[in-house]
This record gives sequence, C-alpha cells and structure tokens, in this order.
Amino acid sequence: PADQTPGTDLDAGTPGIQIDCTASFASFNGSEGLLAALAAGSYSGDGTIYVAYDYSGVTAEGDFAEVIIDGSVLTSLNALAIQGGWDFGSDSIVTTDTQSLFGTVSLSIVNWGDDVAVNNININGSSHGLYVDTDGNVSMASTTVIYTDGGNAVEVDAGGDVSMDTVITSYSQADEDGIGGNGLLIDAGGNVHLTDIDSEGNDYAGVDIFAGGSVTIDSGTHGTTISGNGGDTEPVVDDGITYTVSGANGLVINASGDITLQDIVVSENVGTGAVLFSDTGDVALIGGDFYANGRRGFFTEFFDGTQSGMMYTAGYGLYIEGSSVTLTGVDVSENAGTGAEIWADALSIFSSQFYENGVGAKGNPAVFQEFYENEYDADGNEVNNHMEVSGSGNGLSAYISGEDTLAQAAIFLSDVEVYDNTGAGAVLYAYNGSVNIVDSFFNGNGNGNGNADDTPAYNNIFETTIYDDETEDVIGYDLWQYSYSEAGLVAYSAPDGSVTLTDVDVQNNSGLGAQLWGGAAVTITGGFFSGNGYGLYYYDEDEYVMPAYVQISGHYTVDPETGDEIDVYTYMSCGEGGLAVNGEGSATLSGVTVTDNAAYGASIGVDGYNPCADPLGAPHSLQSVTISGGTYSGNGWEGFVAAGPRQHRVPLPSQ
Repeated sequence: PADQTPGTDLDAGTPGIQIDCTASFASFNGSEGLLAALAAGSYSGDGTIYVAYDYSGVTAEGDFAEVIIDGSVLTSLNALAIQGGWDFGSDSIVTTDTQSLFGTVSLSIVNWGDDVAVNNININGSSHGLYVDTDGNVSMASTTVIYTDGGNAVEVDAGGDVSMDTVITSYSQADEDGIGGNGLLIDAGGNVHLTDIDSEGNDYAGVDIFAGGSVTIDSGTHGTTISGNGGDTEPVVDDGITYTVSGANGLVINASGDITLQDIVVSENVGTGAVLFSDTGDVALIGGDFYANGRRGFFTEFFDGTQSGMMYTAGYGLYIEGSSVTLTGVDVSENAGTGAEIWADALSIFSSQFYENGVGAKGNPAVFQEFYENEYDADGNEVNNHMEVSGSGNGLSAYISGEDTLAQAAIFLSDVEVYDNTGAGAVLYAYNGSVNIVDSFFNGNGNGNGNADDTPAYNNIFETTIYDDETEDVIGYDLWQYSYSEAGLVAYSAPDGSVTLTDVDVQNNSGLGAQLWGGAAVTITGGFFSGNGYGLYYYDEDEYVMPAYVQISGHYTVDPETGDEIDVYTYMSCGEGGLAVNGEGSATLSGVTVTDNAAYGASIGVDGYNPCADPLGAPHSLQSVTISGGTYSGNGWEGFVAAGPRQHRVPLPSQ
C-alpha cells in the first residue's frame, strides 16, 4: 500500500511485523514473479513496488529483456510508485543517489489511469529504455537511462503534470528505420517541471516536450545540461530527386502556457540549440549558456534533369516564439548560425551577451545556396548558369509585433553586449511599437567568414558561361557579383514609434555602424559610433581584404570574325559609415561621438540605396533634426551629412 513500507508494523504490541504488502519476489516476470501475484491477488488502491538496491535485471529470472506493468491487466490498482535503491534491512533507500540496476532490461508502465512515480532506477543498454503511459501525473527522480539501442531513453505520455529531478537520459540510438533516438520525450496534458536533467549524445533531440500547460526547466543542485545531441540524423530522399538532412535540435518545447528556463546549458547540438514555442504564454530565460550549436542545421540537395542545386542553413543557438519574451543574464555564443532569433509581442533583454555567432561549419558560411542549370542557345551552344549566395549569422534577430506599454517599449535592451558575430550584430524590428536600448554595445560584427575563407557577410554571384558546340571552347561569359559587410545594429520602429539609444557604443563593425529608422522620432544620447565600415578584415594578417560594399559586372565574348577576345569589366566599391538615421518625424543627437569611419560619419534623413553613389542624390524624409555637442571627425568623407548611403539595406520581414 502507498502508506506502508515493507517494514511497517501495524501492531507494535504483537510479536512480529504485520504488513499489508506482498511477499518479496526475485523477479517481476514469470509465473513466480511479482506481476503474476498482483494480477492474481486481491490487491487494490494505491501502491508502491520496492526494488532492492542490489536487484539485477539481467540475472533476475524472466526479467532479462523487458518488464511491462500493464494497467489493463492490473485493473484494481490506482496510483503506482516504483521505488528503487531500497534496503529491506533498514527499510529505506540506501542514499538518495542509490539506484537499482535494471541493466539491459527495459521498463514500461502502460495503460495506466492514475499517477505514476519512478525513482532510483538505472537502465543501461536496453532496447527502448523507460516508457510511462498514464492518464495521471508522472514524477521521476534519481533515475538514469543510457545507451538505449533502437528507442528513446525516457518517453512519457501523461494526461496530467510531469516532474523530474536528477534524471540522466543520454546516448540513445535510433533503430535502422530512424525510430527512437531521443533522450527525453514528454507529451503532457498539464505542466512540466524538470530539474537537474542531463541529456547528451542522443541520435535525435536531447529533450523534446509537448505540454498543455507551462514548462519550467532549472539547474537544481547538479545543473541541467543538454549537449551533443542529433549526431546521427538520417537523410530523407524524395523520389531520388531531393536529398535532405536536418540536424536534430538539442531542446524543443511546445507549450500552451509559459516557458521558463533557468541556468541551463545547451551546447554542441547539431541542429538549433533550443527551440521554444509558446502558444499564448510568456518565455523567460534566466541565466544559461547556449553555445556551439548548429553545425549541421538544414541541408538539402536536388538534381532534376538539367538543374541541380543545394542549400545549407546552419542551426541557431536559440529560437523563440512567445507572447512576452525576457532574457536575463543569458550567454549565446559560437553557434554556427544566428545566435538568437525571437518572434514575440514584446521583448526585454537584460545583462546578456551574444557573441561569435554565425561561424558556419566545415568551412561553409552560416547560409549557403548554389544553383546550376544547363541549356542550349539557338546555335546549339551549351549555356551553363551558375548562382551562388552565401550569408552569415546575426548575433540577435528580433521581430516584435506588440505595442508599447506605459512602462516599456516593445523592444527594450539594457546592458547587452553584441560582438564579433559574422553577420549583423543585432537586427531589431518593432512592427507596432518602439525600440529602446541603454548601456549596451554592438562591436566588431559583420565581418563574415573573413578569417576563414575571405567570404564576406553577404555574397551573391551569378555567372553565365557559353561553350562552343564544336570546339567546347568558352565563347561567352557574364559575371555579376554583389557583396557587403553587415551592420553592427539595425533597428526599426513602427510609423508612430521611436528608436532611442542612450550610452550605446557601435564600433569597429565591418559594415555600417548603426542603421536606425524611427517613425516618430530617433533620439541618441551619448555613445560612440567609430571605426565602422572598412569591410572584410583578415585578423591573422592584420589587413583589410575587401571593402564594405563591392559590385562587379563582367562580360567576355569572342569576335566571330576576328576571333579576338572582348573583355568589359566594371568594379565599384566603397566603405560604409558610422551612423545612418531616418524616419518620418524628428532626429535628436546629443553628445554623440562619430569618428574614424570609412565613409561618412553620420547620415541623417536619407532614403537612398547605393552606398557608393552621390550622397547628395537622396531626399530627406525627417521633419526636424537637432544636433548638440558631440564629435564628428576623422571620417572618410566628412563628419556629418544630411544625405548619404542607402537606408533600407535589410528587407522588412513579413510578420
């Protein structure tokens, strides 16, 4: 019974120990085992199965493969607990960490209608680990399931809440059909609370949760680590034409309620580190590290007759969709793709870092696409078209659809550090509100993979080559290339919103320093916008190798009469500036330092496109401009211009 242990004395005045428990059994299975006795006996109600600390599943007769506790057979039992690590001599668990060794024996509790608890169990090398299927709540503590071969380490399907404390679910392998391979898989009708979870080295996701309520994961005493998962994701082939490999993510949460993560570590997963979806709830991250994820991401390749191509997108460190999102003391770093991408109604970030993201993998940039097409012209000459596009990963991308509140802007950043990302430092869109940033910096971003393979942050190449039908010599060639370095900070507000920067530094970014569009107002107080716009920088050689903006077009033909080669090439390049401000209302700059940028210092009220064009050719759109104090010197063109390079480099994503 649930209120008794094997040593319970029902009548202390009577010699001997009186209990309502069953006798002890050497095994779960078999005609002489516990489960047969429970099925044949008169036991009913709630109960606990105590498993000796020295139990061995691989030597217990009948238990060598699998133990199944089936609620459709044990119909008279209600709430059930499996308590391992038990010392029948002391009538208690040996220690809180002692586990009963099931070894290669899987444990399944199925068709249950009430609460289930599993404590102090160790399963190592089984076919499908630990599985619980119940209409009630599930709790689990001090349990280890590792090296599952062909299934998930721990899978829980619960109608109610799920709670786990000190659970290890690692090194689970999928079967030959790609089934299984997750570390921890939870489908809960209610809330989920995980503490001290270690899920590493699984073929697929480390932790995958679907919850009808809220989800909370915290570090507890030992810490929560979700690392190195998704290593053996199998490709998907569609009709022999399309070949796709998608790296599994480390942590995936789909919740109807709030999501809260505290001080967890999500690292080195081949897909995105953490993917968090909340239908109607808020998402809060307090502390935690999300690093070195995404080295496989998503890869697809196709071949269809005369066309072929491939697309690669590295995984992110963190992807979030929710109502209100708050990050406090979070580190997002060294991920192959973008550090963090967030879609929400409101965003607040405090004391967090986003750095060295977008590094790509295996020599590839964070985003890469390539396309080939072969065709023939009217003269029977072969024409080969080749397109190649590569991109980098931002430190932080946020697309926020909510309105400002009385207390705060739709996007609010305080004490945030964004640096050394290959793409833009931060791209912030407040579709229906404002952007407010204080005491933060956005430095050293936008250099692409320059230190690895001289690839700028964005590069687009289109080539057409024509081969003579008879000689197979090249008789025509067209080249178009467009590349640029990314900005340190991009911030857009709603038409009736504003962009406000207070003591914000934007320095040494390869592309434009800061690009700001505030519908009603842009206000900048203090801060440095310096050393930006010099382009692709090669750190090892301490030299610049490509300007911030480059456009190349080339044309090569052979004169059909003389056989002479005709070459026509045009090359246009230039640096970028420190600060570009635009909007439909006012711009106010107070005590701002704008120095030593490659092109202009500050460009105010411009809606142009080409950074190398005449800066005076673009119209104003601001209604008023106020500049007081500050320093505007040492810039390549001039300190301050009222017209200048393009303002809308980054396309506005759809909501």
